[in-house]
Amino acid sequence: MEYFIAALLILAALFFLLSGVAIVRFKDSYSRLHAPTPASTLGMGALLLAAMLWQGSEDTLSIKAFLVMAVLFVTSPISAYMLAKTALHLRLPLAGGRQLPEIYEQARNRRNDSSKAQEKSDQSV
Repeated sequence: MEYFIAALLILAALFFLLSGVAIVRFKDSYSRLHAPTPASTLGMGALLLAAMLWQGSEDTLSIKAFLVMAVLFVTSPISAYMLAKTALHLRLPLAGGRQLPEIYEQARNRRNDSSKAQEKSDQSV
């Protein structure tokens, strides 16, 4: 059992290392969100699983670690989505100074047009 816990801790450390390298290596904010989010989530999950197994006799710690892991797995993708959405809204450039494609602007215009059409139909009813 102790070897399995040690393997989980090493796996967690590797995921955290991968996350740190990805932040340094990638050049723009969109790419920087891609690798660190799942890597840090899986690293924290492995770390909390190791803590749950190590303190398996104390039920309260295992339940707390499980709840922290559940919250982490739910909130981490949501926070990454919100950061990407904010970067898109601020029109942060891609690596190399490239701008976002016109497709984002077209999608925003279509969404605004459909919401205006919905408001007009709601007013006529």
